[in-house]
Amino acid sequence: MRNFLFTAVVVLSTTISFAQTTTITVDNAGKLSSAINAEQKYKITSLKIKGELNGTDIILLREMAGIDQDNNPTDGKLSELDIAEAKIVEGGEAYLSDFNLNIDFFTANDEIGDRMFADCKQLISITIPQNTIAIGDSAFINCVNLTHLTLPASIKQIRTYAFANTAFTTFDYPSNVPLSEGLFDGCKNLNAFSLNSNHTVLPKKIFSGTNITNIVFPETLTEIGESAFEYCPLKSLTFPSTLKSIGNSAFRECNKLEQLKINDRLESIGYLAFSYCEMLESVFIPNSVTHLEGAFSNCKKLKTAHLPEGLTEISNSMFDRCDNLKTVNVPPMLKKIGDLAFQNNTKLESFPIPKHVTTIGKKAFSNCKSLSEIILPDEVTSIGKNCFEGCSNAETIILSKSLKEIPENAFSYCESITELEIVSGITKIDNKAFMYCEALEKLTLPESVISIGTIAFIGSMLKNIYNYATNPAECGKKAFGTDDDEEVPEGCKLYVPKGTKSKYETADIWSNFEIEEFNTTDISSNKSQNNDIKETARYNINGQKIQSKQRGINIIKMSDGHISKMSYPK
Repeated sequence: MRNFLFTAVVVLSTTISFAQTTTITVDNAGKLSSAINAEQKYKITSLKIKGELNGTDIILLREMAGIDQDNNPTDGKLSELDIAEAKIVEGGEAYLSDFNLNIDFFTANDEIGDRMFADCKQLISITIPQNTIAIGDSAFINCVNLTHLTLPASIKQIRTYAFANTAFTTFDYPSNVPLSEGLFDGCKNLNAFSLNSNHTVLPKKIFSGTNITNIVFPETLTEIGESAFEYCPLKSLTFPSTLKSIGNSAFRECNKLEQLKINDRLESIGYLAFSYCEMLESVFIPNSVTHLEGAFSNCKKLKTAHLPEGLTEISNSMFDRCDNLKTVNVPPMLKKIGDLAFQNNTKLESFPIPKHVTTIGKKAFSNCKSLSEIILPDEVTSIGKNCFEGCSNAETIILSKSLKEIPENAFSYCESITELEIVSGITKIDNKAFMYCEALEKLTLPESVISIGTIAFIGSMLKNIYNYATNPAECGKKAFGTDDDEEVPEGCKLYVPKGTKSKYETADIWSNFEIEEFNTTDISSNKSQNNDIKETARYNINGQKIQSKQRGINIIKMSDGHISKMSYPK
């Protein structure tokens, strides 16, 4: 063992041994390099320092631990650093320069500063000064081998992302120090953490990407922040009675989560909060929840869901791609169904749309292949593109009288409908609106329709079209076309009001039909006169099947495919 004694403006006592800990005492800040020459600094693996350290000294420590002032890798091998008896003081050079952000980082008294040891990939263990009061933003971020950190009792604050992407398996966190955003974000080895009664809020990304499989929430917790447990292998969750809010993506891609118990005082669940929880089979959301965003998309095994009874909106992507969702209750006060709300819910057999709904978003029920009927209450004023695309099992489509337009692809590939009545008031049927409704044989168009888009009805089996318009609607290319490149289905008859045949014979697209006139006041011309026609199904105004007539509006489906609405006095 060799001892080096330096006497100058600063006096350093140094004990150096590359087989064991090197101990250095620094009497004046900024002079650490006087005790460690260029050859030694890349060989020392274990170092203990006493005395004051400023920014200039931290530059050297970073270089020894594998990263320089400009964040470039070095050949440093320092893995163990003990500065418990040292003191961080202000002064000296910037220990780190971020050229992208144009920021220089300087030391402050008794603080492990922002990014002070960031990217020191060689560090395994560090003991920080006993008088440290704060650990800065991202102080140890990306210390990918750091497994041991000794904190003094003097710590009052630990700032955001301080330990992100480190290698801790457990962490003894000071009970009196508030938690900060992203503290353990990306700590893939962290498998346990104890929360206490001081923890009322779990900040954004605090445990995102960790290996925590179980967490016990204190009965003081009120809020779980955005992405707090994103990508964690949690298996079950029980929320405390005090919890009020769950943030966006809070438990996103917790793909081992099987059980979820939501407390009955919860008020808000954020967007994608439980999305991609692929093992979750059921969820019960209590009536206390008033703010519920698209929380359960891509929960592939979800079979049943209970929504709050007072819910007025099913937001965008609520159950998007929940392939096995079969049963979900219908909140009676619902007014809006958002984009992609039930997209690809291929097992969903029924969702009677309540009478107060006014808006249904794009792709809301796209590819709900098991839906047997689509009944839009008369308060529905707007439906989005591809809204019911691919509802291949739906035999009944009843449109709202408040609709003005049927958007692009709204009912394309509804392969089981045989008869369709476009209700009066609709003026536009957009491109591809009923494309490849392959079983469609009978179509009724009201006088109000003035525009039918390109390939709006292509691929149907139309045999009869009853058109009540006295003036032919403008039709896009192959509006009624076939896969054989014909303009209209072979043998399809077009019935038009008396006195208008000549107009249709000279109109684009319409002229390709076999045209006959009919008396629009003679309803028998548009309905079968077969005495064997019987009622096959009856629904209330909410689309729910009923066994006999009820007070109010009843929707009746007959054996010839005709659908009518009847009102019974209350």
